[in-house]
Amino acid sequence: MISPFFPATCNYYPSCSEYMRQAIEAHGVLRGCSMGFLRIGRCSAFFFGGYDPVPSEWTFRKLVQEYRKRSVRRWRRSRGKGSGE
Repeated sequence: MISPFFPATCNYYPSCSEYMRQAIEAHGVLRGCSMGFLRIGRCSAFFFGGYDPVPSEWTFRKLVQEYRKRSVRRWRRSRGKGSGE
């Protein structure tokens, strides 16, 4: 409902509103809304964007792994170690 009123600036594909709609259809209202709100929380400069579809299975452990995988902070740390800093 929000996306049509703004230019395409989302870091992720599909957009956060579309992601939440798909998550609710796939996992029900409670789990789908929580997945959508957590996705909106990842939509910042501290996380890489990109293609991020709704997973077929979702657990708290997978959520933590996803946050760590997409974190810019982790990427910067790994680059610093490799460059001799």
